Amino acid sequence: MFFFCFRLNKMSSRERPVLFLCGDEKFGLGEFKKLEKLAIQMNVRVYDRSRKFDDNVTHVIYHSIGNAPQLTKSVMCGLAAGKWVVYHSFLVKSARKKSWTNEKAHLPYPACVELRKTNEISGPFIHMRAVIISNNDLKVEAYTSIIKAGGGIVYDKIKGIRDLSGRKWQRGDLTHVLLDLAFMKPMHRFYDLLADFIQTSKVLGNVRFLYSKYIPEYLREGGHVKEDRFDLLKPGVLSGYLRRVNQDGFIRSSHTCISLSCAFT
Repeated sequence: MFFFCFRLNKMSSRERPVLFLCGDEKFGLGEFKKLEKLAIQMNVRVYDRSRKFDDNVTHVIYHSIGNAPQLTKSVMCGLAAGKWVVYHSFLVKSARKKSWTNEKAHLPYPACVELRKTNEISGPFIHMRAVIISNNDLKVEAYTSIIKAGGGIVYDKIKGIRDLSGRKWQRGDLTHVLLDLAFMKPMHRFYDLLADFIQTSKVLGNVRFLYSKYIPEYLREGGHVKEDRFDLLKPGVLSGYLRRVNQDGFIRSSHTCISLSCAFT
């Protein structure tokens, strides 16, 4: 897959930019229309609010005023796909100058540059054949889009632990299971089923069971994140995350991870 890595002002009309406009929780229709008007002045295509991110997008324009950038679904899709992810100031300044300014001066995430380099070779998730297990359907849909944008495969028909356990997997079919912490607690109703699958998955090759937070952290850090930090079967990893959640008042006790580590070794 080829991505345009040269400056916009050197692009031909056939290669003109395609902008995807998004923003924080304050980004409403009014802000969208203002940016859309600027994009039209620059003679570029803009995806309307009903369009989903796809590979035609060249720039994700992130609108934010005075707030720290948020890793929204659109931002993460852009990073994973090796697109320019820039603040809306990039478009504002370009329209004022009537010529394209340097994207690197408007990056909410410097990792964008590193991930663009990665995508010149292959997508960052090109070797990922994943299942996402979460009770949050929006999260599953978002992470599915992000991994696919980064060249990975997601078995999106696998909707939960029972589907995961019930499928007849072949060696090499599955490389990653991305999980929310709740599924790793012994009190969860599918805990035993998950434990059994983890044992049987050893014949499938090196399947990694990662805390789902791995995806946004990988993109935030430009790929400089080791999977071991999120591997819920590695000693101390699960207990560490549970202690952090416990400090925030969500889980009363994290001692249950001791029995969990015994079950999965």
